[in-house]
Amino acid sequence: PEEAEAITAAWKKEQAIVKEAGGLHVLGTERHESRRVDNQLKGRCARQGDPGSCQFFLSLEDHLFRIFPQGVLNFIKSSSSKPGESLQAGMLNSAIASNQQKMEAHYFDIRKQVLKYDNIANEQRLAVYQQRNDLLDMASIHDEILPMVESVLRKLLLNTPSNIDKENPASSIASLLTKKFRYPVDQKLLTKLTAEKYPSAIESTAKHNLCQQIASFYFHAYEQTTEIVPSDQRDMIEKSLLLQTIDQHWKEHLLTIEDLRESIGFRSYAQKNPEHEYKIEAHTLFKNMLDRVKETFIVQIINIEIRQEPERSDKTPQQQVGNRMLTPFD
Repeated sequence: PEEAEAITAAWKKEQAIVKEAGGLHVLGTERHESRRVDNQLKGRCARQGDPGSCQFFLSLEDHLFRIFPQGVLNFIKSSSSKPGESLQAGMLNSAIASNQQKMEAHYFDIRKQVLKYDNIANEQRLAVYQQRNDLLDMASIHDEILPMVESVLRKLLLNTPSNIDKENPASSIASLLTKKFRYPVDQKLLTKLTAEKYPSAIESTAKHNLCQQIASFYFHAYEQTTEIVPSDQRDMIEKSLLLQTIDQHWKEHLLTIEDLRESIGFRSYAQKNPEHEYKIEAHTLFKNMLDRVKETFIVQIINIEIRQEPERSDKTPQQQVGNRMLTPFD
């Protein structure tokens, strides 16, 4: 207690000396673009009723003066009769405050514009996170694989009919599927399904039946490959693969969106609204990303391999699941 009292007495003595000298004096070498920063500096010199003062020294070479109208700068320069002479005028303070308001409004508009673009990306981010959370909450996605295969096939065969040779559809489809899925489809099945049906009409029911039959072929091949794997392990592998695929393509999508955002401003030279163009292209990129997630996941599933370790004397037989393609499909 005695030591604390001594410290308090010494502090009060020093405080009295500082107050008699006028308190804290803040010297500023430049006015900032934001009045808030200047006000914070001014507030440091007189805290809780203590005395204090502040003073700013400015130069016509400061950044804030570079945005002054040339006429105002010429008037300020002509007001000084000697080089280096200081000027103090209420008009000068008003001009500086006006410029600070303009700069604050300018930066506010920039932040407002950036927020518009960020909101679009944030909507996509929330959609992806919700998809991941739903996936994590699901006990199994095995029943979702067949519809995903059908969806990819419909996009490949129905939405792009120009890829199909109507004169020889079976061979054309087989080549297209092998290139896309890296897994050959049964040629006899294709010949049977496309005989006198495929060339009839692009929108025909036979096309949808074709997609369903081919999807069933791939799904059946996958189930045959994984039949020796316990269902709980198979479900874990399927979820893990889909999560990895979503994460990989989402990271790539973020980079693409950032590049789009940096370059979208040039659309204004073509008399187009950059914000509107960004919304359209960002939506298209997001939709394409989701399609690539399905394609990559299906290719991984179709080409999955099962490796069984040889029996050991000290351990029971174990099965390991490997994958030819753990990286996204090019």
